[in-house]
Amino acid sequence: MLLKAQAQVTLEPIIGYAYDLRNKPALNQFNTALQFAFYTNKSNLLVKLQRGWAIAKTIQDPIFTNDPSLPQYATADKTLSAQTSAIELGLRVIALGHKEKSHLSVSLYFGLSHQAIKVIQDYDKTNYAVFTPDISQSVTGIILEAGAEYTKAMKFGDLLLQLTITTPPTPVKFDYSGTYKLMVPLSLNIGYSIPLSAKTRKDRY
Repeated sequence: MLLKAQAQVTLEPIIGYAYDLRNKPALNQFNTALQFAFYTNKSNLLVKLQRGWAIAKTIQDPIFTNDPSLPQYATADKTLSAQTSAIELGLRVIALGHKEKSHLSVSLYFGLSHQAIKVIQDYDKTNYAVFTPDISQSVTGIILEAGAEYTKAMKFGDLLLQLTITTPPTPVKFDYSGTYKLMVPLSLNIGYSIPLSAKTRKDRY
């Protein structure tokens, strides 16, 4: 595909929002990515660098004490946040529409991802203990990502609107009995495809 693509290359900066389908409360993120697309006749080879920026979520955890001078039960603030980073290879294929104008594509990615979940628990650790303490975790593994993309042809480049879903990193033995699991992000992104060559739109497709 790279040999066929030759100089038909675009740069695609992407931003968006990722909603975690697996955890309650959801470990959501702001999503950023930078993607290179190598064009062939009806498909693109994709190389993507992705970073998910954590949106912290604070919830209440029960705590207890054996000190008779203090309330036996209380609550503590627990803040959860998750960050991801990945490098992926993908294939994007036009499914509907005019390839030189607006069209709908499907995409599939395979890559390596690092997912880090941070836990901060704020309470009186001298006198109280948490019923179900959580700990911070980080894992690295293989991911798959699938999505659909709407492309709107502009005067210069293309406007992109994407919806993707990504698996948690595998193979990973996440033998953790805490209150959270590895994320499954559903991402809604917007991006722009910037040509890096002087080829016309017709030549690029």
